[in-house]
Amino acid sequence: MDLAKLAYFHLQDDPGAYPGQYTITFELLRLTGAPRPAITSQSYDPITQEFTLTWTSRPGKNYTILYTSDLTNQFSPLVPDIATGGSSTTTTVTMPAGNTGFLRVQQQ
Repeated sequence: MDLAKLAYFHLQDDPGAYPGQYTITFELLRLTGAPRPAITSQSYDPITQEFTLTWTSRPGKNYTILYTSDLTNQFSPLVPDIATGGSSTTTTVTMPAGNTGFLRVQQQ
């Protein structure tokens, strides 16, 4: 959920618990989303051009490994639909042609 684009927020309170009129006021309202995956370990085998990545994950979610050859280009999916391994997930991906590039883990 992109909280920068939050267009609607609904708060419901039981008016039966408070006789008369009342007003709800927020002194400090902080909306936070789920934490992003964080890569906790990585290894690269230059002979096979394979990266093994381990990241923090959420049970029941799927992840995509994104790739770009340089940071001036957008990331594109390299390996989609990786099932979670629980609170930590490990997978191995083969880098596209060449031995340079950048990887990103994204929750679907």
